[in-house]
Amino acid sequence: MLVISTRTWFKPKSTVSKLAIVYDGGMAFSVGGWLRVPTNPTPAPLDFGFVCEDLDRGLSATLTGAENAKLKVKRETCIPATEGAADYDVSRPVSTRYGKPMIRLLGVPAFRGLLCHPGNDALDTEGCQIPGLHVSPDFDSVLDSKIAWEWLDARVAECLARKERVRWRILRDAKAWAAFRGLAGQ
Repeated sequence: MLVISTRTWFKPKSTVSKLAIVYDGGMAFSVGGWLRVPTNPTPAPLDFGFVCEDLDRGLSATLTGAENAKLKVKRETCIPATEGAADYDVSRPVSTRYGKPMIRLLGVPAFRGLLCHPGNDALDTEGCQIPGLHVSPDFDSVLDSKIAWEWLDARVAECLARKERVRWRILRDAKAWAAFRGLAGQ
């Protein structure tokens, strides 16, 4: 299974992504409900919902750890985008903080213990991924997070139980990123 977050709305304190799932099991859930996924040749991503994170400060998995560390503000920075680098592998260990299995992204430069868990806005994350079924009207938080997280967690658990690899890819919408960084039209 491949989870794809495309960062689309860049706000002063948060970043909201469109979330899509490429699920190898023949059926997948999207905003419109359950859909049959063609598995040959390659399943297309299904729009699932959204992800809220902290502010995007330009971290990238293609930068060195030291370069990312210079850009990072602790508890106020979203994780590096994977554009041009390997996707993050996903595991599901028992969290010492939450006392139950949680989705964990592995190998994230300049971050440790990065989780995907329920929440609503950037105040609920310290770099973690906060999924939601809907985005707020001002595009700075997500709604129905617990429902989205429970569904995503169940799919991750199913895939890992079958020994399937689960990956998470983080992209940026090029036009939105350029506008946010003040580079549009240059």
